[in-house]
Amino acid sequence: MLDDSYRIYWLLKQLGYDVHYLYMDSGHLCLGVNIDQPYYVDLGFCAPLFKAYPMYESFVAKDNRETFEYIVSNDEIKIIRTPGPTKTLNPDPVLLDDMLPKIKNSNNWSTSPVLKDIMVYGYVDGIPTSITNSTLKQHFTDEKIEQNLNAEELQDWITNRFNMDYELYKNAVQIMQRRRGDNHF
Repeated sequence: MLDDSYRIYWLLKQLGYDVHYLYMDSGHLCLGVNIDQPYYVDLGFCAPLFKAYPMYESFVAKDNRETFEYIVSNDEIKIIRTPGPTKTLNPDPVLLDDMLPKIKNSNNWSTSPVLKDIMVYGYVDGIPTSITNSTLKQHFTDEKIEQNLNAEELQDWITNRFNMDYELYKNAVQIMQRRRGDNHF
């Protein structure tokens, strides 16, 4: 809920921008940045958003993996992700301290919707690509390919395609197994 927004918030503040946190029901922080008008900035949940968008203008962003609809009406801003959840954005600034109970809840191992699986996501050779546990998904323009990776293939993808430290990945898996009390990885 917090990590990317916090870092970008800090960076934008250091660069002199008028930036504030925004809350999206159910449980997501993003940013509002005032430049020549209010802008919506969101780096979370692998959405295909690569720029700031005017806060009060509807838009659609798409990639091979999903469609992200940002719909502004008179009384609300609705975000519809296909596939994915529908959320409501409150365009009023929120204080980080006021969000602490929600942040703590989103980091609770037993209740968090995002602490269920180990997931790595990125664009590999321009293709939206993810690994959830040991399942690789690639979202090409005309098809989605899904394959289970063996241990050697998983290490190769993590290290050479996502350019991550495999020891860090293994550490994350061990922490999740310990916290969730399971061994399904």
